[in-house]
Amino acid sequence: MFGKVPVETILKHKEGDRMRILALLLCLLAAVFAASCLAAEANKVAVHVQRHTNMNCAGLPILESCADIRYTYDGCDDIDVFPVVYDIYGVTNVVIGLDWPASWGSCAFTPCGFDLQMSDIVYPGDWVSGAWSECRHMRSCVVGFGWLAPSSGGRICPFPNPGGELGVVDCDLVFHSAAAVFCAGVCGADGDSPCGGASEEKTWGSIKSMYR
Repeated sequence: MFGKVPVETILKHKEGDRMRILALLLCLLAAVFAASCLAAEANKVAVHVQRHTNMNCAGLPILESCADIRYTYDGCDDIDVFPVVYDIYGVTNVVIGLDWPASWGSCAFTPCGFDLQMSDIVYPGDWVSGAWSECRHMRSCVVGFGWLAPSSGGRICPFPNPGGELGVVDCDLVFHSAAAVFCAGVCGADGDSPCGGASEEKTWGSIKSMYR
């Protein structure tokens, strides 16, 4: 017959169990936080392009991964362009601009899905900032759509705002610059594959140097 286990021993084991559970929960929270930060820091920006239609926000293309993004359009007729931020998680704000050949004229741009919008994209180099009242957990975001009328071959590229910002704000209100940007090409010009390797991927540093 076994003797009784002392109360102090039982309490010590229970305390040890609580500490192990607490440590496990802290590890899980740290892993989730790290994954969120890494995803925000790794956000990328590209431009999807297609032939112009009577587009509206309800009909935005579903661009969940880089493979869904059409980055080259051979036609020289009117086009719709869709700036898209992807490889993201937990965002409250998106900042993005667009640049294209000035000879094409202005762009009729419509932002989609934001609770608050700043600025507008009308001329090359213009930008838009869109924010939500609550954190949005999503892998990609199509910021809106613009109508352009190319008159020659050229490229449509993501572009920073006057403060040099291009990227997302996470749920902790920390801004993360885009890790890479990819241009679209139309009317005979080549675009950059958003799924391409290092030779096609344009880092944010190289993009900024183009406009200095």
